[in-house]
Amino acid sequence: EEAAEAVYHGALAELKLRRPEKAMLLVEAAVRIHPGHGAALGLLAERALEDGDVARGLEMLELQAQATREPDERALRFERVADAILSELNDTKRASASYDQAVAAAGDKASVALLEKALNLQRAGGRIEAAAATAARLLERDAPAPERAKQLREAAALDAALGHKTEARERLQQALELDPLD
Repeated sequence: EEAAEAVYHGALAELKLRRPEKAMLLVEAAVRIHPGHGAALGLLAERALEDGDVARGLEMLELQAQATREPDERALRFERVADAILSELNDTKRASASYDQAVAAAGDKASVALLEKALNLQRAGGRIEAAAATAARLLERDAPAPERAKQLREAAALDAALGHKTEARERLQQALELDPLD
């Protein structure tokens, strides 16, 4: 790691001297020495995106997210990567995997928005068990009655798809009590 850090700092010096070609060679060397060097991966991603190589840029950002150790930052990076993969590459399977990584990194601090993104792609990808688990996590959050009823109906549909009819029925009953007109 120390060698990679030294090479990376050499790259930064080259950038300050306005020699980007030499700098990028050093950045690539830093990543070869230490494949999890987050800052170097970030620079490679930035350069690839500037050059219009979206696929490579996103690949570098994925590697950077994987290399991130701090859970909140890791979750944020994976969520951003997933958003970009979905919007730029329309690769729902890969985006779903990144959302799952973001949810795992966030743990109990996963936002409702992140859980909903993960749930949508899990459901769309036919990953019913994972979707049911995510739907259950959403039910642990406070929400206004109409939103809560919607979440209960979603969880009930997933429970029914898994053959958990009793749980599905209970959740539908709760949804009906919260929002009888829907």
